[in-house]
Amino acid sequence: MLCALDVKTSYSILSSLIKINELTSKAKELGYFSLAITDTNNMFGAYEFYLSCKKNNIKPIIGIKVKFDNEEFILLAKNNLGYKNLIKLSTNISDNNINLDILNKYKDKILAVRGNCDAEVDQMVLDFPMRSDYALLNVDGHDFYITHGHLYNKDNMPYLKKGDVFLYGHYHVPVFEDHGFYTVNPNSISLPKQGVKSFLVYENETFTLYNLEHKEIWCKKITK
Repeated sequence: MLCALDVKTSYSILSSLIKINELTSKAKELGYFSLAITDTNNMFGAYEFYLSCKKNNIKPIIGIKVKFDNEEFILLAKNNLGYKNLIKLSTNISDNNINLDILNKYKDKILAVRGNCDAEVDQMVLDFPMRSDYALLNVDGHDFYITHGHLYNKDNMPYLKKGDVFLYGHYHVPVFEDHGFYTVNPNSISLPKQGVKSFLVYENETFTLYNLEHKEIWCKKITK
């Protein structure tokens, strides 16, 4: 199950009406094993979110979306030290004392999420990494190459062998193609260019594409 890493709650004033208990209950209903909270410029809901996730047997991922001077970053706590650093950052934001130097000061044990194809620019001002061209994971004996899609895509792929999976986004078009290796695109939950808004779930060598009402669109099996 994929995990959404850009999630706002009602603590993001004028940006979301989602209540934390409703969010975690729905996530449990949909089978989520982990869930993030990334409210804008505050962490007021972090403790409530943590308790609600634990109640629903979901791993909580604590984060914050930092916005200032036309910059925007999603930061996630890697561990307890990372959480403490995010708290310090949110305090700086509350005091209107935030800039790139302060952001880099608290880089330890914080993960930055690469959100789009302009992340190369973001990396120029951040001391912690966020611009790997792709992530490589081995799942169920398959090598998964996971990338945004603006550098590597179906027309420019890394070396792939039989059974590998190339998972990309960027184009907002649903794709599942079997070439001995597999090319997969989940479309988009916000701006699909074909089909309907959708998300992709992987489990036990099977990709399932769902619409936002959690109705199955297609189900595809992969083999080694």
